Amino acid sequence: MKRALIILIALAVFLPASVPARSAPAPAPPAQADKEKPVLSAIAPWPAKAAWVGQQATIVPAKLYASSSYLLIFRDPDQDMSGVDQLFLARKNIGQIFTVQGLYKLAKKGAAARYFWRLDSKDGTVLWIRDYPEVTLSGLPFALDSEIEAEKRAIAEINSLVGNTIWIDRNYIPPKELTADVAHLAPLTVTAFKSAGPFSEAYALSLRREDGSPVVWTIAPTGVRAAFSNSQFYGMIRSGFMRHNPQTLFPHWPQDDWQLIRDQEIRAGWDKDKVLMSWGEPKMPPVLVPDGSEEDMYEWRYGNYYLYFKNNVLLKIKIPDPAYVPAKADDKSASGGKPAARQGNKQDKKDGPKMIEIPAAKKNDNRESPQNKRSG
Repeated sequence: MKRALIILIALAVFLPASVPARSAPAPAPPAQADKEKPVLSAIAPWPAKAAWVGQQATIVPAKLYASSSYLLIFRDPDQDMSGVDQLFLARKNIGQIFTVQGLYKLAKKGAAARYFWRLDSKDGTVLWIRDYPEVTLSGLPFALDSEIEAEKRAIAEINSLVGNTIWIDRNYIPPKELTADVAHLAPLTVTAFKSAGPFSEAYALSLRREDGSPVVWTIAPTGVRAAFSNSQFYGMIRSGFMRHNPQTLFPHWPQDDWQLIRDQEIRAGWDKDKVLMSWGEPKMPPVLVPDGSEEDMYEWRYGNYYLYFKNNVLLKIKIPDPAYVPAKADDKSASGGKPAARQGNKQDKKDGPKMIEIPAAKKNDNRESPQNKRSG
């Protein structure tokens, strides 16, 4: 009996120690720090654009497509959007009037800062327009009040042409803009001008030839310029015609020369004015070409034509030799597998093709014609 009591006492004392205690719950891992959120803050606009704040701005179609500036429109500065979404967002707001609230900077750790204009409309719509310091207003999808007013004045000015005669300058009009072929410097009567208002997607000038046949001249900014700038649609149209008979400007020019000009031909020995009247201005600026003489010589380039002027006179016209064929370094002769000998009319690639001199040139011949200034 005494022995059993001792066993019971021993069990009471040692049993709790032999049973493993329930472990306490593991401490919760430290809360993961929230990813650093981008910070959007208002900043002072760049000096050249400071006057935009407070102005009214309108989303205009001509700008949306001319430079794909609809890709700059966002619902939220930190929200990614597809180009299709941005296009439909832009189209939904065409003609909508907004107020430019200010310029904002979006700062995000590990990424370059982004800049956005905030545009608010009266109905509560907010658009964010991404911008860069070097981008001008012509590259953005909205037009400010000042631009709209300038467009209205330009439309009124071109409307004043109705009933008057203009002389078409084919150097600055892409053929696709005319519904019929029109000769260079041909006189046409303006019968109507149509547009959908400032910064329309297209403008149409209705014309009548001397024989009474109609011609429509359609200006579509989307296909003409990479960037559609303030009031430039009228600049496009105006650059394509003269308001006065060009022959009255230079009455002393021989009629034979005028016929060549209307055919868009040029001749060595002409002065610069005749060349400009026939072919328009070169796309690239003139280049000074030292030739060892006291008088400077200038090179004008129109596509593959090289024109050389000295003392205002066209001395020579050069083009690449049509017979020139670039020699290849890996050409092999059929006999010994050695490099083939270069022919006399071939030059090293670094020198380019041999140039030949021609006495005259016609713009619409088989060689590369002078580049149109509005081809893009």
